[in-house]
Amino acid sequence: MKSIYVCSRFSGDVDKNIANAVKYSHWLFKLGYFPVCVHIYLEKATGLSESKGDKVKLLELGKHVLSLCDEVWVFTGYGFSEGMKSEVDYAHSNKIPVRYIPFIPHYP
Repeated sequence: MKSIYVCSRFSGDVDKNIANAVKYSHWLFKLGYFPVCVHIYLEKATGLSESKGDKVKLLELGKHVLSLCDEVWVFTGYGFSEGMKSEVDYAHSNKIPVRYIPFIPHYP
């Protein structure tokens, strides 16, 4: 089973963006992939928080997780943030395939 890194917005409306990331993860799982979504657990697992100024460290940890994945799927339906750009650049520089998903997947 391929592991897919979920690359989507986090900053801004954090609650909405986390809910969207969960939907993307469910969608990927239904397609037969193993979704890897740092939105869901990274702050809780580390105690770090973007709102407390830990954004750089969180992005660094996210890239470490990304390096363990087979592909990166970039969900651009709600825009493309600087953090997402940083993750995509990291994936390209490490020869990790990147796929862009310009629509909002429907999840029942």
